[in-house]
Parts: sequence; structure tokens; C-alpha cells
Amino acid sequence: MALIRADNTPLTYRALDGIIDALAARLRALGAEPGMTAAIPIDHPDEFPGLAITLALARLGIATADPALPPDMLDLRCLPAPATGDVPTLKMQDLWAAIPPDLAGVPPGPIHPDATAICRVFASSGTSGQPKYIPASHALIAQRVLGQLQAQGERDDVHICAAGLGGAMGFHDILRTLFAGGTLVLSDLGRAPAAIRQHGVNSILTSPLILRALVAALPQNQGPVPSMVEIEVTGGKLPTPLRLQAERCLCESIVEVYGASEVHVIASAPTRLLAARPGAVGYIHPGVTVEALGPSGEVLPPGETGLLRIGGPYVGPGYYQDPDGTAAAFQHGCFLTGDLGAVWPDGCLTLAGRASEVINTGGVKLSPSLIEDVLLAIPTIRDAAAFGLPDATGIDDIWAALVTDPNPDLPAITAAARARLGASTPKFLLQVETIPRNAAGKIQRDILQRAARARQG
Repeated sequence: MALIRADNTPLTYRALDGIIDALAARLRALGAEPGMTAAIPIDHPDEFPGLAITLALARLGIATADPALPPDMLDLRCLPAPATGDVPTLKMQDLWAAIPPDLAGVPPGPIHPDATAICRVFASSGTSGQPKYIPASHALIAQRVLGQLQAQGERDDVHICAAGLGGAMGFHDILRTLFAGGTLVLSDLGRAPAAIRQHGVNSILTSPLILRALVAALPQNQGPVPSMVEIEVTGGKLPTPLRLQAERCLCESIVEVYGASEVHVIASAPTRLLAARPGAVGYIHPGVTVEALGPSGEVLPPGETGLLRIGGPYVGPGYYQDPDGTAAAFQHGCFLTGDLGAVWPDGCLTLAGRASEVINTGGVKLSPSLIEDVLLAIPTIRDAAAFGLPDATGIDDIWAALVTDPNPDLPAITAAARARLGASTPKFLLQVETIPRNAAGKIQRDILQRAARARQG
């Protein structure tokens, strides 16, 4: 079985192939041609029509992208409803109506032969400013999928991709599941607990944000789900309290996956192997090269923290129609991630945060994520984000935004944090209802800084 739709309709691999062929034939009849770029929304994990149309466009040699891609980069839109503007729009419902009831009668369609053609244009996470767009060819995506299968093992299981089907990590994950002969279960977050049990789901790819909501919806006193074998978490560091809760009620085996849209997966490892190493995000995958660079661009010795540079066969070609951005981030076949980290002799990769997010308290540089790990271990704190904000002299004060239980004892929280952090304890606490995060689950610290600046004033 290739796929189980959100309405529990199963689809064999033959039926899925027939749907893709029927959609491709309809798209050709409506004027879609190889070399075009088409926008189509597949943000949510249960959007089968969008996913099927995306695969049909790929079969025709047409690049697909998120609808946020600027109109001047698009030739076509496939949307649930008509849209105004200069870009021609095809209604997804009209395309779907072209699929005949008897898929056995759908003739096989031609497959675009050029593996170097762009398959999909991914958007970066966009934690600050506007997202950048990264093209990936059919050949590059195939190479990444095969490399991940070799590094992390086969995916011939029953799987939910809860990381968003259209993003880089989610799209590769879908293809990894189908390539290995697995079954992809499409389910939104609200139906996921029932879908896991109904279909015997073995594995899930998710972000910390989605995992938190999923764990909250599960019974807390029944132990792990019997069918579950593994959870992969990507898009951000998994807080220890959430990891422990997920192990109790969902699955005991959790794997952290570190990567970027520009280079795909860089490192991974079971969280229990990483728990004793502060900042550890995984062991570097075969074929991937990671170097930490010093202030002058020199390669630092193992264990020293610097700006991470990624090389190897999975690095993308640059940013889509953005030569300046490409020149700044892609050099000699390598990608500068913007992350600070260290490579250790055993191949373990540790992170110290984004270079742009490091808190510089008058020369002492601190990682927000290390402060957050300490705060999240305090029982009354539900969520936390650390950030720096300059004082009147221009030196960063350490702030922390907190989501807490009702009526928190803030002096006790500060004392508990100081026992672990010492001089790195946040000077100011900002109570908020939620920590702002983008669709990938990454903290939007610029929003918190604006809120803190208003409070500071």
C-alpha cells in the first residue's frame, strides 16, 4: 500500500501512479509545459490533492514551489480557488475532476527525461527577514533520498510525515517513504492519535512544536503506542522535558535530525546518545563534510566553535534567481549555514546557536539554546526562549520569554536558573502566552525582542 488518505481511503502504488498519470495528461492538455514553474500549496500533512498534482507536475518536468514565491518567478498557479493577478491559475478541483473512476484504463504517460531539471523550489525557514528560495533538481533530490536511506536505514514502514509536505525535509521524507516501499499515512494533527492506532503507524517525522501538540493529545498514563518504532524530530532542538514526555506516551526511540533546506540532512542520532553532550545534534552523515571556521575563515581544530560550512554531494546550487545571496552563502561547492558549532573527533556535531542570535554580554558570547535547555528543565516552565537586547550602553542584557503554569514563583525560577547558569542567568523575564514560532517551529526572536523593547521603554 502506497498511501492512506485522510478519509482512510487506501491507495496502492499502481493506483497512485494512475492518478499521477491522469493529472499529468490533464495538465498537458491545459498547456502546462516542461520548464515552467508552478506554485501549489501542500503545507499540511493531509493534502493529498496538492501532493498528487505536485508529483504530476514533476513528472512533466515542471518545477513546483510554495505560493509565496514572487509572481515574477512563476508561470502557473494551481490553487483551490481562482486568484487574481497576471499568473495563469488552474483550479485544483478542476484538475481533480479529470481523474476517471477506473484508474486501470489510464494510459502510462511520458516521464520528462532531464534529471537536471528543477523538481521543486523550497523555501528556507525564514527565521529573520524574508525566506530565501532553494531549487533542487530531480537528480539532487534522488541523491539526497538515497543518501538518507543509507545513513538512517530503510523506511519500509507505515509512516506519518507531520513536518509539512511541501518543505524540504517533508518532501524528501515523502519520497524516502515511497521509494523504500512504505505506506504514507496522511493525517492532520487532530486526527493523528486515532490514525496512529488505526493504521499501526510505526514512524513519524515531526518538529518539536508539532510533537508537543501531538503528545498533549495522547493519553499520558497508557505507556508508548505499541506499533511505534521511531520518531524523527527536525526543525529545532528537542527540549528534554518534551523528549521525556514523548518517550512515556508515544515512542521510546526518538532520533534528532539536523539539516537545512540548502543541504538537506547533515547529522542525526538517537536523543539518548546526545543527552549527555550539551548542544549535540547528531553524528555527521557519510558523504557530508562539516567544518567550523574561525574569524578569518580558517578551519578550526576539532572541538572548537566556529561558523559551520557544509560540503558534499547534497549541497544545493544556490538561491533561486538570487545571485547576490548565492555568492554570500555558497562558496566553492559548500554552504555557510549561519550556525555556530563544533565538530568533534568522533563525528559528533554540536551547535551553539545561530551566529545572528548569539547573546554578546560585553564580550562574553552565549548560546540562547543552552539557556533555554536549563529553563525548560524547571517544572513550572512550559516553554521558553532566550535572547539578547542591548541596554542604554549598547551591551546585551540576557532576556528570557517564559510560558509558565498559573501564578508562577518568579524568584524561585530565577534561583533555580542561577544554580545552573550562574552569570548567564537571564536578567529580565518576560511572561508571554505563547513563544512565537514560524511554520518550521523555529523561535522568532525578533518578535520577542520587539516586545521586550516595548517593556524596556
